[in-house]
Amino acid sequence: MTELAERLDIVIQKGARFYQEFQQVDDNGAPIPIVNQTIKCIMKESFKSTVNLFELTEENGGIILDDAANGVFGLLLNANQTDIPQTIGIYDVLLIDNDYPTLDSDRIVEGKIRFSPGITKQVTADPVINPTLTAATEITITDNYTVAADKRTVFVRAFKSISIILPPPVKYREVWIKDIGGNAGTYPITVVGAIDGVTNYVIGSNYGGATFTWNGVEWSVKA
Repeated sequence: MTELAERLDIVIQKGARFYQEFQQVDDNGAPIPIVNQTIKCIMKESFKSTVNLFELTEENGGIILDDAANGVFGLLLNANQTDIPQTIGIYDVLLIDNDYPTLDSDRIVEGKIRFSPGITKQVTADPVINPTLTAATEITITDNYTVAADKRTVFVRAFKSISIILPPPVKYREVWIKDIGGNAGTYPITVVGAIDGVTNYVIGSNYGGATFTWNGVEWSVKA
């Protein structure tokens, strides 16, 4: 039997970066690892709303796995995303079993949202992007590619070794690069940029992939 979700009401400051961290623990307070599971969060204005305010996933950078081994994850919105007219909302977080994604999932946390207005707003160069993945934010490539400003997901289906140049840096910008053709073991994908102290990053396993986050100094690989 699925247990009831934990309840936590949150406050999101309008026009400021929002980050809320959670940790899964058992009845004795021991961490529950996040293993072979996907986390998804929906934020809406009300139960009756037909349009989501935000859909947060690992792929679009809205879900951050800070410490999966200890069950720690977070919800992330940038300053432009939180600068919305709504004043209230609701949200919940779903934990999905990757082996049985349509059959086995648990709602692990839910609650109300209060969007708090502010006088001073964060000045940010972050692009205004709806974090819901759409055709506008993703691309499938078969050849060398420079990531465009509006692309956050790059699917690779190439039959030769290719290079992907990361976009101009924007703080907290994330790009997910994924070999969907299953050919990277034979034809490695070279991701070009200053990444964790080295010049390039190579995706060299079939169906391999990585998420790259600009940390203000260089790109970092999110495990």
